This record gives sequence, structure tokens and C-alpha cells, in this order.
Amino acid sequence: MDWYCKVDESKIGPLNERELKELAEQGKIGRETMVWNELSARWMPLTEVAAGIGLLLPDESQDAEPEAQAEPQWQAYSLFEAEEAMQQEAPSYPAPAIAEGYCARCFKKFPTAELVRYGAEKFCADCETLYAKELKKDDAAPGLPLAGFCLRLVAKLIDYVIIAVIGTLLYATAIFLLLWTDAIFDRPAKILVMFLVYVLWFISIIGYSSFFIGAYGATPGKLALGLRVVNTDGSRVGYAKALVRCLVEMAGALPLALGYIIAAFDKEKRTLQDRICGTRVIRRAA
Repeated sequence: MDWYCKVDESKIGPLNERELKELAEQGKIGRETMVWNELSARWMPLTEVAAGIGLLLPDESQDAEPEAQAEPQWQAYSLFEAEEAMQQEAPSYPAPAIAEGYCARCFKKFPTAELVRYGAEKFCADCETLYAKELKKDDAAPGLPLAGFCLRLVAKLIDYVIIAVIGTLLYATAIFLLLWTDAIFDRPAKILVMFLVYVLWFISIIGYSSFFIGAYGATPGKLALGLRVVNTDGSRVGYAKALVRCLVEMAGALPLALGYIIAAFDKEKRTLQDRICGTRVIRRAA
């Protein structure tokens, strides 16, 4: 802990406890010399802190010296010659709180000074490197004629009509089989047949989207409006990615169709399945 003392209106310091004791033993500072450290709220005479630092001060009678004796001259330490800041008392303030923020990619907390801003978002050092690579990759990709939200919505409605017709045919076939086998009133048989109808309908939805996108790059609804599903570099989407895209699309449609709605606010018109699978819907005619 550093100490400071006043000698003839000059402030000397910082000094450690050993140096402070040496000055007191040499008579360069006395009992009434004002001292201060970072933990003190005010300047105090040396007598108040002597016991705390293990300093034994002589009695006042011993402090008095003959008048004829010359006062010792203070020799300033060269270490403190350039310490102009000590000419004023340094008030003690609590350390300011470090501002913190969250990375927009990994959502971890970091000091604000360590975050890098990209537009309205901030990233940590690791995520900033990945984000910069993605921006560079997007800049290198060819410009694609992206399809608008309304055009994609109409194409999706056409596909829903086709899928609804398939489901209706499956349901009608099941009812016909139940009537033909006289099992329409047999509850176990009816439940089993209806279960098979829904399973087949679910499989037909997956097969419908996966087959047409994998084979032709678009479902019939998109083909009718001149749309096509491609990768970010404009290449064709394979069957495997078409299958994964269909499953993600079905999952994104469950919570109030949020997987589709986000395309209306995305600058690249990406739905949830486009973001996860790295695909884009473009205008084929363009």
C-alpha cells in the first residue's frame, strides 16, 4: 500500500511503509506530518497511523532540538521529480462498472470493448471471423433473381390444392374399401384404415416435395409460376437436400406458419427451410 506525505506544502509519494519509517527515523517527517493513502478518507497526522504500520515515534521532548542546530535539508527522491500529478489531492472514486453486451451469433456475454459491430449487430472475436467469411462467400456468389414473397405464396397455395386432392382420393378409397368389405361399422378396422390413410398422406406430402424438387428443381406450383429452388451458388438441389428441406418446412409450418412468415421480412426472401438448408427460390424465367 502506497503512502503520501506533506512536507512544506509539497506532497511526496508514493512511499511504501519501509520508506515511510526511514523518513520518520531520520527526522525528515515528524509526529504532526500529514500522511494519506488510498484507503484513507482524509489526510491524517503521522501519530494516528504510526501504530498501524509498526512505527515507534519518540516523545515530544526528544523531538525538540537545539535552536542552533541546522534543520536537516530534504533531499527529494529522483523517482518523484516528475510526479506533477501529486500537486493535487487525488480523490478516491469507485472503479467504473465494465459495460457488457451479448454476441449476436453465440449469445454469450462479453465486455463491450471486445465486441465487433457489423451494422446493428455485434459479434465476439470468434464469431466475427466466421461472419466475415460468410459475407465474403456471399459476395463471391453470383447474383440470383430471387422470387418475391407473394409469388411464392401463390405457388404454395397451388401445391396445397394438389396435396389436398391426393388426401381426398386416399380418404375416398378408404371409405370405399370399408363399405366394400362391410367393415364400415367395425370400429377397430375403421381406426386401422384411417390411420393408414393419414400415414400414406404424410408420406405422399414428403414424396411430392422431395421428388419434384430433386428431379425438376421445383414443385408443380412453382413450375406453374416459373420458380425454381437452387443452392446459394445457383446449382441444382439434390434429392437428399430436397428431403431435408421438406422435413424442415413441415416443422416450420407448425407454430403459426412462422417458418414462412419470416420470408416477408428477409432481404433474400428466405424461409426457415431456406436458411437451414442453404437454398434460394428464384425466378426461372429471369
